[in-house]
Amino acid sequence: MKINALIGAIVLSVSLAALVGCTKKEEPTAPAAETQKVSNQGAATLEKAAEAAKATVHEAKAKAEEAAAAAKAKAQEIIDKAKNLVSQNKFQEALEALHGLANMQLTDEQLKTVEALKKQIQEALSKKAAAGAATTAEKALGGN
Repeated sequence: MKINALIGAIVLSVSLAALVGCTKKEEPTAPAAETQKVSNQGAATLEKAAEAAKATVHEAKAKAEEAAAAAKAKAQEIIDKAKNLVSQNKFQEALEALHGLANMQLTDEQLKTVEALKKQIQEALSKKAAAGAATTAEKALGGN
């Protein structure tokens, strides 16, 4: 009887060892959780980088708009100076002032104003030259 009990105990032990050794091992869930954590950190880092990039673009846009407004104001200042000089019949000085606008980007309204001023200046200078020529001819012919 002892032998039967001993044999039964050995068979039971071997069976138990076989079952434990042959069971399918499952991967621990900790690496999946760790992968998710790393993925979430990466996504957060990308979101922060995107927000930083948006802020930089927004700041650059604001600075560009500020610079454009300053340039427009400077151009308008030159145009106003030229208008003032034309009203004082200082046509050559007005034309020189308008040359200061050569490298500036003007609005459509400013371009129209500048073209009108140039035309007005050219007409006035032509009249002035014609009057000077008439005076010179008169003096040459013996007039006063």
